[in-house]
Amino acid sequence: MRPQPCATRFSFVLVALCVIGLIALAAARPVSADTPAMEEPSFRAFWADAFSTGFKSTSQINSLVSRAVQGNYNVIIPEVLAYQDNSGSGHGAYWNSDIVPKATDISGGIDPLAYLVQQAHAQGIEVHAWLVTYRVCTSWPPSGNSTVAAHPEWLMVPSTQIGGVKISKSPWKRA
Repeated sequence: MRPQPCATRFSFVLVALCVIGLIALAAARPVSADTPAMEEPSFRAFWADAFSTGFKSTSQINSLVSRAVQGNYNVIIPEVLAYQDNSGSGHGAYWNSDIVPKATDISGGIDPLAYLVQQAHAQGIEVHAWLVTYRVCTSWPPSGNSTVAAHPEWLMVPSTQIGGVKISKSPWKRA
């Protein structure tokens, strides 16, 4: 005797529902205390600019990292190059550079970026250095940057900074 087509379909549907139910139960099982929960990655950061206090001495850097830990941040974004000269506070490299002059407002002869990375990484905090690459100086030639001064053809500067020559169509002139 052959099974009825309706009974065969019913058996197939019943088996399929049981399999789907078992899969759903396995997927919905509670996570035990021993199983680590999956966390969404997050980027909780703050920016430290080159013109304020923050990473110009070891004590400032220690305070900066401490505030990051207290605030539950996981990233610090320091502006380590605002201008490529050393004509004032916030100007120059906040790391030991062979190309760009070092900032003059660093205390203690440290490499601020290296020390910040060391201290932040010890606390599980990332450091993403911010460099303003297109802003070279506020006057020509750039103070302390002999590389750029020797190659003015690399730059576009306001014409008022090159001997005060006025250009009628554009304020910019190839240096």
